[in-house]
Amino acid sequence: MKKHPFLLILLVSHIASAQVGYRNTTESKPVIKAYDSSVNFPKIDCQFDPASLAGQQIYFVQINPASKKTGHDEPMFDFLISNKQTPVNSLMSESLQKTAMSGPVVSYSDLSIRFKSDTYDWGKNIQTKMYKPCIEVYGPYSFSIATPDTALENKTFTIVSWEPEMENDDFCGRKVTLRDENGELVTWDIRTRRLPDVGAYVKGYLEKLKQTWVGRNVYFRTHEPIPNEFVNTLDKQTYEYVPGSKWRCTDLTFLFGDRHYAVLNLILQDSAKHEIAIQADERYSGEKLLTLGDIWSEETYVAVKQKEKHERDSLMAVQKARLIQEDKERKAARQQFIKDYGAVYGNLIANGHVKLGMNSDMCEAAWGTPEHKVKSQVGNSEVETWFYYPYASWLRFKNGKLVQIME
Repeated sequence: MKKHPFLLILLVSHIASAQVGYRNTTESKPVIKAYDSSVNFPKIDCQFDPASLAGQQIYFVQINPASKKTGHDEPMFDFLISNKQTPVNSLMSESLQKTAMSGPVVSYSDLSIRFKSDTYDWGKNIQTKMYKPCIEVYGPYSFSIATPDTALENKTFTIVSWEPEMENDDFCGRKVTLRDENGELVTWDIRTRRLPDVGAYVKGYLEKLKQTWVGRNVYFRTHEPIPNEFVNTLDKQTYEYVPGSKWRCTDLTFLFGDRHYAVLNLILQDSAKHEIAIQADERYSGEKLLTLGDIWSEETYVAVKQKEKHERDSLMAVQKARLIQEDKERKAARQQFIKDYGAVYGNLIANGHVKLGMNSDMCEAAWGTPEHKVKSQVGNSEVETWFYYPYASWLRFKNGKLVQIME
């Protein structure tokens, strides 16, 4: 019989240990969300499912006509590699052909160009996989072959594949395969150091912007920080920024300004039909130019105003409740003062008044505890003075009775 408690302990311990199990943790990666046209090229990095980008279209905007008239060299891109070779001999200038025999220095991608350096037979043997190739001359003995931006403007490319290449947590390269309008495949190895200022937009992004803003009311945001004034791209004039002012978005369009590429803008009208432009692409935003961050949709504006009203109503309700409670406490205190000191003195004390002849307890109830007390003996009488700061008020008592008041 003495062994039974020990056996019982062993049995309970065995049952308790049997209740502890094991479970494998999942090794699957977090689900990557599908592309929803919320981000424009080239800010699409590695946060979207690559499969959801296939079929999206990238549009290259028109070049500013003023840029073409200046005669400056146009941007040349060395990142578009075609799936076929193209001869570029017809693009070579006569001056370059004359200097070719002198042994020009050629700058090119090893995978994009082939030529016979031993014979300098430039007229027949230069072949390149560069998309829409053109020769860019740097000097009498130096040139490169690349894609001019004029070969891209107003062109639409369809994304065939989008392959993210994570190098670390802070950087994501993208290897993108595009198909042009004629079916030619182009590979674009996009990395930060190789991505120039290109005027490219995802058409789905443009459509989403249009659906979000065009034909709808918008408001200048009211929350800080807000600008004091802004420059209107349409007329180059400076206007006051009026928080909460109402506008109507009438158009999403590209505007030619002082940049090489046309820049995407929303066009807003006020009640007087005056038009202003809002930069819809913050890559090109400048000082005092309004962007999407400076406006709210009507839904957002109404929600903000409703939230502010709710906060005001809640604050007023709290203040009202506090006032009711304070009034209740004052009434209770008055009744207590009347009970303790009688109707005459009780009402005076409740109103914060003192009267000659009151004792110290009454005065303290009326004025509160003094900051400083000074006692002295004058003959057979004890004199005490109470000082109240910062108002320089004081009360003087003689043998416990108020004899002098300084307010």
